[in-house]
Amino acid sequence: SFGWHASFLESALKMEENPWIELFVPGRICLFGEHSDWAGGFRRFNEKLEPGMTIVCGTNQGIYARVRRAPKLVLSSVDHHGAPVGSRVVEMNARALLAEAKTGGFWSYAAGTAYKISTDSRVGGVEVDNYRTTLPMGKGLSSSAAMCVLVARAFSRLYEIKMTLRGEMECVLARVARGARENAPRGRHDAEARSRAPPHPQGTRT
Repeated sequence: SFGWHASFLESALKMEENPWIELFVPGRICLFGEHSDWAGGFRRFNEKLEPGMTIVCGTNQGIYARVRRAPKLVLSSVDHHGAPVGSRVVEMNARALLAEAKTGGFWSYAAGTAYKISTDSRVGGVEVDNYRTTLPMGKGLSSSAAMCVLVARAFSRLYEIKMTLRGEMECVLARVARGARENAPRGRHDAEARSRAPPHPQGTRT
C-alpha cells in the first residue's frame, strides 16, 4: 500500500513539473494574392518585378492542442469531424525528423518544423495532443500551416525560445523547403493572418 502511494505521488510530482500548456492556432483565408508571397522571392533575381500584395484574414476555426515536454516528438490528432487521425512518434534527431518531413504525409509538417527548430536551438522533444479541430482539412484554409505554427509555438513556449511571429513564419517556410507540395503552407500569408487572428474562441488568445 505504501509503495502504491509513493508511486502515485512520484507520478503526480512529475506531472506538476511538466504541465500541459493549452494552445490554439487559427486558420486563414486568402481573399486576394494567393501566390504573391512565394512568388515575391523572384524579386531577388529581377528587381523590375512589382511587389505583390495580398489580403488575408484569420478565422475563428482552428486547431486546439495541449502540449508538454517529452523526450521525442510525440503527435496525436483528430480531424474536424472528431475522428482520430492517429498518432506518431519520431526520434528527436535530425536524420529521423528530416526523413519524416520528406514523406509528404500528414505528420511531415510537424516533423519538418521540429527539424528546423532542433537545428537552430537546443531543445528536447514535445508531446502535441491535438484533441480538437474545428478547421476543415484540405479546404484552402491553411490547416497544414496551422499545424506548423502549432508545433513551432509549442517548442517556443515549452523551451522559452521566445520565438516571434517572424520566427514562426520562418518555420513554415522551412517546411516548404523540406519538399512541400504545391498546396503547402504559404509562409508570409500564414504568419500575417495569425498575427491578426480573431481571439481564442474561449476568450484567451494564445
